[in-house]
Amino acid sequence: MNRNINNFLNLTPNVLAKIISSYSPQRIFLVHGKASYILCGAEKVFSKALKLINIPYIECFDFEDNPKWTDIQRNILMFKEQKNSLILGVGGGSVLDTAKLIRFFSSYSGTPVSGSYKKIEEVPPLLLFPTTAGSGSEATHFAVCYVNNRKYSVIHNDILPSESFIDYRFTLSASPYLTACTGIDALSQAIESYWSNKSTKESRKYAKEAIKLIFPSLQECIISPTPKIREKIAKGAHFSGKAINISFTTAAHAYSYGITMHLNVPHGHAVACGLPFFFAKNLEVAENNCNDKRGVSFVKDRMYELCYLLGFNVQTAVDQLKDYISNIFCNIKKIEKPDKDTWNSIISSVNIERLENNPTKIFQNPNINDFIW
Repeated sequence: MNRNINNFLNLTPNVLAKIISSYSPQRIFLVHGKASYILCGAEKVFSKALKLINIPYIECFDFEDNPKWTDIQRNILMFKEQKNSLILGVGGGSVLDTAKLIRFFSSYSGTPVSGSYKKIEEVPPLLLFPTTAGSGSEATHFAVCYVNNRKYSVIHNDILPSESFIDYRFTLSASPYLTACTGIDALSQAIESYWSNKSTKESRKYAKEAIKLIFPSLQECIISPTPKIREKIAKGAHFSGKAINISFTTAAHAYSYGITMHLNVPHGHAVACGLPFFFAKNLEVAENNCNDKRGVSFVKDRMYELCYLLGFNVQTAVDQLKDYISNIFCNIKKIEKPDKDTWNSIISSVNIERLENNPTKIFQNPNINDFIW
């Protein structure tokens, strides 16, 4: 069953109990983070709801950030041994991707590396509850998985959850740095979705809504968050997920995975590093570098629209974007420049699929100073 309905609501134990009961599960497999599950307030709500419905459940939280294939395989075995009939995913992007991958590969043969999957049994229902405002994973039909330190995207309609529910109150306890990283990730997703080769009118509508909600509110959400601001960012992050579910991400995300892997930098901060560089490249679109079949004029129009949405002057847009990102991160955490060998390792791990979705061709790899300024 895939109702694919997305809801913004205040999750009380009674409301949650009704949502879970509507699936008539015999058992429940609850995938969640470790300390974050308690700190964000989700544990209190879920434990009370599960007590109300009195259905057997098992908790799954033994896995690393940035889902590893070895962790997924181990937890699939636990899921199958328990003969569970409903999966709940509660957490940030890594937790939600883990839940999606456990659900998918419990019903399909294949691996993230093979990219070829064969259905072996019906997929169980999956409900996702994000506790951070950033990844949009609750709205996408793909999930990230790392195999031998290399990132793969698993893409399939059965990766999409049955339903997802967004309660901004789960984000209230997020630290300034986590808020910055997840918020910039969501903003970058919206920007990249807007200029993506696969963008459509629908995806740009979602991206536009995300930008309007996130861009003017993110700095305040980091410095002096209020429930109202947190709610705006949570909604914006969800819309950014709906946007990339159609358009996918592009070059800034393509390079981010290597930065995360080799510099131990959170995903959102890693994405922010390259965003101004690729914004500049896409503003410079011309006949000799245009990678979008719709042509140079189409890409230019989208880039000018983006500048308007962000309140940027076209001539100074890149500097304005750098200032925006610097103002968000400068007082929280700075990234040290890597040595040449580490930078070469980052470059060699670029995600080609995401890079090819960029509207301008990148003929030469960026250097360190293009990313860490």
